Amino acid sequence: VLLTDQAIGNLGLKAQTLKATSYWKTLIIPGMIVDLPGQSDRGVVAPVMGVVQKIHHLPGEVVKPGQSLFTLRLVSETLHQTQSELFKTQQNLKLAQSQLDRYKQAGNAIPEVRLIDINQQIARLEVSAIALRQELLTRGFSAEQLTTVAEGKFVQDMEVVVPPFHLSRAVQPAMKNGQVDDLHYEIQELKVELGQQVQPGQMLCTLANHHFLIIEGRAFRDETPFLERAVREGWPVEVDFQEPPGADWPVSKQTFHIQHLASTIDPVNRTFAFRMPLANESRAVTNGSNKQTLWRFRPGQKVRLHVPIEKLENVWVVPREAIVREGVETFVTFIRDHEHVLRT
Repeated sequence: VLLTDQAIGNLGLKAQTLKATSYWKTLIIPGMIVDLPGQSDRGVVAPVMGVVQKIHHLPGEVVKPGQSLFTLRLVSETLHQTQSELFKTQQNLKLAQSQLDRYKQAGNAIPEVRLIDINQQIARLEVSAIALRQELLTRGFSAEQLTTVAEGKFVQDMEVVVPPFHLSRAVQPAMKNGQVDDLHYEIQELKVELGQQVQPGQMLCTLANHHFLIIEGRAFRDETPFLERAVREGWPVEVDFQEPPGADWPVSKQTFHIQHLASTIDPVNRTFAFRMPLANESRAVTNGSNKQTLWRFRPGQKVRLHVPIEKLENVWVVPREAIVREGVETFVTFIRDHEHVLRT
């Protein structure tokens, strides 16, 4: 078919030089992005019995470790009594220490028995103070609050704050792959209301951390040798995220390797899972005082995995755009620009 320059332009044909190169034969397997167990979602519980006085953040808002989530008014008689006992113990310890100082200043005028008694009393008070402090620490009191309690300023309200991040070893490959900065949580769901009385250990809210996710593929039993070879050889897996047209995210530079092959087969669908870590990408959007995070990858998103099975050397690789299918027949189009000849 002879074509003019104008015809080539109207058809939108683009010519590329065909060169011998290497090519990977791949096995296409469906997959899905899922939460990272023990890392993506986290619950926040009430450390003490109390009444919810304030809810500082609502679902969808971004919070960082150390920020206040709830203010609880303490209603536990045990906690108030423990604070009173700590204050009394600290005061008795000061009196005993002052008395010991006076005994030492008196020198030999004080019998040794009295010195032994006062030292034993100080030791008992110190042990009691340590036990009381430890009990309050396990209930969520901070070191600063313990200092104020020992001075007689009892704690009436307690702040429940965002817990720190504890990144497991499973996210280390994802951290090396992607640029993950500004770690934060999103409030996913509130479990309490204002004025509600909560018990120790009761769930207050759930936090979501989608910085690190997992790509999970489902393969059949006869595909096991290909996956095992990819693991042994360390071959990377190509992931097609099937992003919709118009998505303006940059090209992902992450490299994906199979990190885990399941040792069991699902009895229902007769497939087994294999997983790869994924470092998520995000954008921060600020509208007034409201800050929201837009994630590129979301749990439940379907992907297509291209698992390498064989490398072919010195072959011609034809672009997909040059392949035309009509029914059961397939045609490959070649263009010789210098003669304007279209060959199929």
